[in-house]
Amino acid sequence: MEMLDTKQCKDCLQVFPLNNFHKDVTGKQGVINYCKPCKNNKYNLRRNSRRDYINNYERLRRYNLTQEEYNAMWEKQNFCCAICKTNKNNGKTWSIDHCHDSQKVRGILCDQCNLLLGHAKDNQEILSKAIYYLKENEVN
Repeated sequence: MEMLDTKQCKDCLQVFPLNNFHKDVTGKQGVINYCKPCKNNKYNLRRNSRRDYINNYERLRRYNLTQEEYNAMWEKQNFCCAICKTNKNNGKTWSIDHCHDSQKVRGILCDQCNLLLGHAKDNQEILSKAIYYLKENEVN
């Protein structure tokens, strides 16, 4: 028999004190049926699934790029940034680089390289001048 100050989680089947459950005024004991870790896991799974759906939808809508095409491009780049070749992006999403005039996708970039191109307005002359500037002012 279950005591009033404890409850069994419907997911992991463990018995916990009521403070291990999120509150629910409509519940029998004033709490939901899942312990906090199980409820958080369910929430995270649902959120990640929704995020993947939204990312796939947006990628197709904005860039006309299917998940399969994205995966092939990512594999062709050896799962790293097309410019600096890093495989780390500090927890941020990878950017789909594209020409703003034609909307043609060029590659997948890390956040820093995407910002580099954006700040240079995709202008090769500005980037060439920046390289020249760095070479002329090289500090050893």
